[in-house]
Amino acid sequence: MNIKDPTFFEAIRDFINIYLPKQRLCSPCTVKSYDLTLNLFLLFLKQKKKLRYKDMSFENLNYQTVCGFLDWLNIERNCGANTQNHHLMVIRSFSKYASILSVSYISAEMEIEKIHRKKVPPKIVRHFSLRILKAILAEPDKTKSNGYRDCVFMSLMYDSAARCQEMLDLQIENLRLNCNSPVIYITGKGGKTRPIPLMPKTALLLKTYLTRCHPVENRKDNDFVFFTIRSKERVRMSESNVGAFVKRYGQQAKQNHPELNIPDIIYPHMFRHSRAMHIYADGIHLHYISEFLGHEHLSSTQIYAHSDSEMKRAMLAKVRRLDPDDGDLSFDLNDDQTIKKLYGLRY
Repeated sequence: MNIKDPTFFEAIRDFINIYLPKQRLCSPCTVKSYDLTLNLFLLFLKQKKKLRYKDMSFENLNYQTVCGFLDWLNIERNCGANTQNHHLMVIRSFSKYASILSVSYISAEMEIEKIHRKKVPPKIVRHFSLRILKAILAEPDKTKSNGYRDCVFMSLMYDSAARCQEMLDLQIENLRLNCNSPVIYITGKGGKTRPIPLMPKTALLLKTYLTRCHPVENRKDNDFVFFTIRSKERVRMSESNVGAFVKRYGQQAKQNHPELNIPDIIYPHMFRHSRAMHIYADGIHLHYISEFLGHEHLSSTQIYAHSDSEMKRAMLAKVRRLDPDDGDLSFDLNDDQTIKKLYGLRY
């Protein structure tokens, strides 16, 4: 079988297997998401352009085709603006890589760079209050091994503001608990490790959990802190397992505490969002929150700068109400300069 442009598929192979993981040092999850986008693009060429794989080439990597790909994602696959923007970013990255391989592809790269990203409405940070957090943490049955594990997991996930995957990747060697300042070392996106100090109560919970579930005589440095039993073997707990018990405890707390207005669905990442919102509400600067969360760019942390209703209510409570009957207010409404100041005019 003759392939029209072998370099096209060779470039995709090297982009996924060499350039991203070895030169860009992208995480396996990032490489997987790029691989998914390029496979979707090839599927689009096959289904909508009626091209066989052997007939695909760099000629298909152009402005019109990529725009058609984004429309296909929107109309036929119901992808939202964020998802479309992500796939566009991947296509741009691949076209830039292609232009490195050959100058003949630079024009295609410049064309694709002209494609505008979709406008995305401001992101709403879904989080919960401290009262809701306490209600959820009270739901697990701590007399049972799995219940105690779940409670410790959720407590640690909130205290550290870690991502679910970061929590599940924790190993015994990442814990430093027998010291004056307990700390855990979390490895985040891009393989970057950050130290996270723990509150004393969380550290005590974690110590007790280790004593119960990781006896010292059987403890190994590379053991996963949180695990499940499969075929009588301890294995890394899955994200779906965490999502299931977090959702279950959230629903139980909602049923037991109707006065708290608990969201219908609680998911793991809400613990991270809630921790970030709470420390931001306490007056911690976004720069430190960004380091705490492991964000590469401060812009990723800006979503927490949009105060919620409780923060606005607290702020307004500190502001003196401008009541004309308030005897403390003494505005001379016959003075032109005062009038201008009140209405924000120059004076």
